[in-house]
Amino acid sequence: MQPQFQDNRAVKLEKALDPDFIPMFGGRPLRTVRIGRDDSLDLKIILNTTKDVEEFLAKF
Repeated sequence: MQPQFQDNRAVKLEKALDPDFIPMFGGRPLRTVRIGRDDSLDLKIILNTTKDVEEFLAKF
């Protein structure tokens, strides 16, 4: 009988080959579409008009 233990690892290497796995400091995921000009402009406006992270996240 094998002892039971709880797996508390932050990164599970057996899942490293999954397509949706993003390793720490591994860069950004592969983009499937380009960011539109309007989306980029909207993001710049929101970033420049909000005073903190909570207000920024509340806009979404």
